[in-house]
Amino acid sequence: MGRWGQRVGRPTPGRALCARSGSHAGRISLRAIASFSLILVGLLGSTVAAGISAHVFLADEATPLALADPNVPNIYRDVMVGTRLVIAVTSDMASGWGGALWLSRANLDTGIVSARGDNPAYPFFSYEGSCLPAAGTNALVTAAADASGLSFHLLSSWDAVPGPWFILDYQAKAVGECSVGLYGYAASTDVVTEPNPDDPGDPPPFEAVLIQVLSFQHVVSRDCNADTLVNFADFAVLAGRWRQTFVSDPNETMAVDLNGDDRIDVCDLVLFSDYWLERTDVMP
Repeated sequence: MGRWGQRVGRPTPGRALCARSGSHAGRISLRAIASFSLILVGLLGSTVAAGISAHVFLADEATPLALADPNVPNIYRDVMVGTRLVIAVTSDMASGWGGALWLSRANLDTGIVSARGDNPAYPFFSYEGSCLPAAGTNALVTAAADASGLSFHLLSSWDAVPGPWFILDYQAKAVGECSVGLYGYAASTDVVTEPNPDDPGDPPPFEAVLIQVLSFQHVVSRDCNADTLVNFADFAVLAGRWRQTFVSDPNETMAVDLNGDDRIDVCDLVLFSDYWLERTDVMP
């Protein structure tokens, strides 16, 4: 069992889904979901952002992801492409609340957020596996995607209590930067009518107040054989290409040119050792 009372393991195929164009959730308008959620929050509780925060853990759901600088919050240490992380949204409030996690289209090139345990039952499509007990009996997690980006809309119930409310998965897809924004609904905020989907920092196309930005930096994976663990099997792949020169793709599974200088040498070995015995996921 995980820290949040959930079963630890890889998201089950077909159950932990991200919103996609053409999917049930992807056909829902971002603004329509936000507007509907704002109405519910108005009936059940507050859109106040105080007391709401997001925390990032490794795939074991227990180990916090280290910060790049302990004095700078929300900017995390580099993670390897293919790494799965967990985002937990917590609260110190005992009331209804509505908000969203948002990724612009540019961020979707390098990272993805997915929810757990989808339930398409009427009247609400909700990812029930992402709603934790503290969020209340009728908590909801819904998703929507369009040309501007991807959002997961979070709604706690009237009987919510302080604690961890929602849990979602994050995966590093490609080398580069990725930012995930946590927003709280607020009817007084100006709506962005024409968001720029190529700007990683672009706000979402719905009424919201920014609470927090989680910033990730993805680097070439050292897990060459994709078994989730960096060990001697991966070192053997690097050693097998020692002092070779070639043009490599940093996002390919067997990439060993870790500093991008088109040759395999001691510089790559040093970078490889930085992630020795680290995992990209829990054991399969």
